[in-house]
Amino acid sequence: MSSSTQLTTARAYQSSTATKRDEEFVKRAGFVLMAQVAGKDKRAPAELLHHYLARAEREAHDERNFVKKAVNWAIREIGWRRRRSLSASSFSDSFSSLM
Repeated sequence: MSSSTQLTTARAYQSSTATKRDEEFVKRAGFVLMAQVAGKDKRAPAELLHHYLARAEREAHDERNFVKKAVNWAIREIGWRRRRSLSASSFSDSFSSLM
């Protein structure tokens, strides 16, 4: 396993775990990690991005300002990747539920 794959796996686990916590800045940090993986790691698997999008959808209604900003950032970064990694139908279906 390459070091970049290991890093992606570690970040994926950290971000998924952190977004389940209730503390505002811990949850925010999880979504920031998601945004970084989606935006910077060009080899991140599509399944991981689908998982991130589902997690962001579940947490999109959090009213805390810093969490909302981080969720929005993660969604935007995943959106930039949609042409390469996500099918258009699954992407639009996920976003239509957020509106």
